Amino acid sequence: MRNLEIVLQKDKVYEIAFASIKPDKKEQLFEEYFPKAGPIVGEYGGKVLLRLRYRLTMHKEGNSLNPIWW
Repeated sequence: MRNLEIVLQKDKVYEIAFASIKPDKKEQLFEEYFPKAGPIVGEYGGKVLLRLRYRLTMHKEGNSLNPIWW
C-alpha cells in the first residue's frame, strides 16, 4: 500500500472529484466534456493538482480522484 500526503494551503478552495467512467461514455467524456470544461476551470483560476487512479475492493477499476486547486 502506498501513502500520499497532501498539504493544503489556507485561504484556497479545493475540489476533490470522484468519478466512475462508464465504458460506453469514455470517448464522449474525453472528446466532448473535458475540452469544454477545462477552459472554464482555467478562467476561474482552477488548476488540476494531480490525477490519481485507484482501485479499492468496493470500487471498480477505472475510478479516478482528481483534486483541483481554485
